[in-house]
Amino acid sequence: MEQATRYLIVGTGRCGSSLLAAILAKAGANFDMPVQTKWDRRSGEYEHPMLLEARRWLVWADKIARSPLPSRLRNFCQRRAAQKLDELLRRATFLKSPELVRMVHIVAKLGYQPKIILSYRQFEGYSVSRHLKSGWGFSRLVEQYINVNSTALLQLYIFGGCTIGYEELVNKEETVWAEALEQLTGIKASHLLESRESLVKAVTPQWEFPVPNPEVMKVYKLLVQLKGLVIEPVSSSTLNERL
Repeated sequence: MEQATRYLIVGTGRCGSSLLAAILAKAGANFDMPVQTKWDRRSGEYEHPMLLEARRWLVWADKIARSPLPSRLRNFCQRRAAQKLDELLRRATFLKSPELVRMVHIVAKLGYQPKIILSYRQFEGYSVSRHLKSGWGFSRLVEQYINVNSTALLQLYIFGGCTIGYEELVNKEETVWAEALEQLTGIKASHLLESRESLVKAVTPQWEFPVPNPEVMKVYKLLVQLKGLVIEPVSSSTLNERL
């Protein structure tokens, strides 16, 4: 039996994923949430409450794993997370959350076919946005940017999908991202561009300053190299053997 496809928007947070979700939802993507007519760049919209609940169960599982408590309690929490995720996946075709990167393998184990939509941003803009919102220091910003984007790239090559840069979304001259999404999801590029036109009103300033970490720039270049491309997954037979 053919596996049901689910589209997972993954990224670091503060990377344009809320705007991307708003564009997709307005163009017809099913997030099992009300469609927003306006985009607030300060928000974290389209993060489903059931996904947040699944995340809380995983956090408890992690805490138990680092404690003297018996492993059966950790297993219980992991099962509850999977149950909540499965319940949501029966209702929504698209999911979005900064924490989703650590749930992709669970989606696959539940019998769905994940497709990765990797939402990313230049480190400069990401770091400024995250620091102003959460007060993170430089080392934590670097660790999050490298770890999440590198893991998401791994998932992209395993399950297939595409990358979408925030700078592409807010630049109305950029359109290849919409063509890639149409190829991946079936949602018309023209509908996606119309959604972008209605949601993005003001030009977002771009931050430029020296980044004293070469690994960050290496990761960013890997992401940019995939602009406009749809990555094919490994064969389903090979993947099923590994799960």
